[in-house]
Amino acid sequence: MWAFVPVLQNGLVNWDESALVSNVRYRGLGWTEIKWMFAAFHFGQYQPLTWMTFGLDHVLWWADPFGHHWTNLLLHLGNTLLFYYVGLALLSYLRAGNSSADSTGSRATAGIAALTFAIHPLRAESVAWASARGDLIAATFFLLSILGYLKSNAPADLHRNPLRWTMISMSAFLLSLLAGPSGLFLPIILLVLDGYRSAGAAGMQSHLASEAGRILRKMIPYFALSLLCIVVAFAARNSPMVKGTPYKDEFSIWALHHLAAPSFYLWKTILPFALSPVYELSGWSLAAHVAASAIICLGIATLRKRWPALALAWVCYLLLELPVLRGEFSEQQVLADRYSYLAALPLTLLIGVAVEQCCLSGVARRWGKGSLSLVSGVGLFLLVGMGVLSRQQVRVWKDSETLWKHAIAVAPSSVAYFNLATLEEAQGKHEDAIAGYKHVVATDPRRWDAHEKAAQLLQERGNIAAAIGHYRSVVEINPSALDARENLANLLVIAGDYEWKSLGVLRRAQDEREKLATAEQDKIGEAVQHFRKLLEFAPQRNQARVKLGAVLAVAGHTNEAAEILRAAVKADPDDGIAMIRLGQVLAAQGKTGEAVPYFREAVRLRPQDAEAHQNLGRGLLELGKKDEAIQHLEEALRILRSSPASR
Repeated sequence: MWAFVPVLQNGLVNWDESALVSNVRYRGLGWTEIKWMFAAFHFGQYQPLTWMTFGLDHVLWWADPFGHHWTNLLLHLGNTLLFYYVGLALLSYLRAGNSSADSTGSRATAGIAALTFAIHPLRAESVAWASARGDLIAATFFLLSILGYLKSNAPADLHRNPLRWTMISMSAFLLSLLAGPSGLFLPIILLVLDGYRSAGAAGMQSHLASEAGRILRKMIPYFALSLLCIVVAFAARNSPMVKGTPYKDEFSIWALHHLAAPSFYLWKTILPFALSPVYELSGWSLAAHVAASAIICLGIATLRKRWPALALAWVCYLLLELPVLRGEFSEQQVLADRYSYLAALPLTLLIGVAVEQCCLSGVARRWGKGSLSLVSGVGLFLLVGMGVLSRQQVRVWKDSETLWKHAIAVAPSSVAYFNLATLEEAQGKHEDAIAGYKHVVATDPRRWDAHEKAAQLLQERGNIAAAIGHYRSVVEINPSALDARENLANLLVIAGDYEWKSLGVLRRAQDEREKLATAEQDKIGEAVQHFRKLLEFAPQRNQARVKLGAVLAVAGHTNEAAEILRAAVKADPDDGIAMIRLGQVLAAQGKTGEAVPYFREAVRLRPQDAEAHQNLGRGLLELGKKDEAIQHLEEALRILRSSPASR
């Protein structure tokens, strides 16, 4: 409590915005809310049990962040106590038949393991981030499932109703999967535990072969639940309801980060400094952690016969930190402190066993009470130190700005820069946001979404040249970025100094196009290319077709422009702008008689559009229909006078 109670003063961070703040459908425990929780996939996961706890929070606390943090804190404390009892049961289970097993030593071992797990700074993210609750609840029922399994397989004189404990174990595993997929590999972990127990400290592989059939039969219900969870997880991940993130790592980068994860989390467990909500390894650091993971695995495999408990803990650790389908929040992120929540359990239990063995060693016996005092003093110092670090790390999650500034200070990453820039943009600090987006692309040049954000801000501020540069980077990195490509084409037209809003302007631009500078012609040519590419990717974007026809007309390609604009009119007969542009092109070709019907249709579709009346009036004048022409020209003047903004 002392280490984590500052979390109750925290607010919510920007990741909570879509899940808890703007989302109103989970608020309550009525039939409508329960149906929403169980009926669909939200944020790329199926976790109705987690949503039920959020609904309960809203019933008790409304929108107060205190309630979310209080629930997370209670869950973590409950997991700590549950882990203590699981540790006791596990030590008893694995030491069955060992007369040297000491119940007092087991309690001390389990206590040290539980306290180390609870107070370690790596737990801060799971407790302090409200939206990470799924991992906490999944851990609760994961531990309860293990406890039920251990008790159901304990000697009959200890537990007389193994069937009841078996049902508790399987039910708890199902509830764990309904809260989140982090405990997905529980059946394999139970297999490893049974294999270790059956084989003893020696001859594990040969004995396990004879016991495999019996052990696997016990695991069938657990594997069935895991398989069902995998199917549901894939369905959730590929659901059309799930909005994907715009930027994802390449598979090779994703795979290398997961290979580095065992070493990385072990390093952070030993030295829990510079903790961040997101980590991006690259270059030598990524290679070093991948190599360290491989070396550790090889070393433990070599020592498995001498120290089987070490091999057992490491295998369980690897299984618990394996990647699972975690949903939308982690598509851009592979390494995070919260992913070590369950993986820390075997490591901390191993620490407790190591302390126990040190106290029982020959050296400790020779030192007597002095050795116990020394171990206790060192342990107390480490625990207090971890508690201080945990208090500091919890305060990092006070609000979004504090969180991302801290992340940039301790572990600069493109995600941290991007999230801080997004926050600054929302606060109206556009200069800071633009600088932040530039930091993003400097850190990771593949982040086309940061280029697009910077371009939009620069465009709003009138810096067309800089915006064009960023939009060019977007379409170069991601050719299917349709909005960016269309914005780029529009800005190139503006930069090429082409303006045409009436028949006269069109003709004047057509007559004077030879006088344009080569650079401006190049921009128009580039704009045409981007409009064409855009229509290849999205032929349904009729507005882009209209703009392409307009640009081609101004550039002097009136025949092609007329063909494209006819296609635009056919695709959307109710598009008044397309009617105006086609009429203008036809009039510029000297086909005023063909143009006037399109102008008439534009006036019908857009009766308050001064440009439509003006073009129709000019066309009628050329056809000699002066009276009707005057009426439309006067109407155009009236509209312009009544709406100055439309000029």
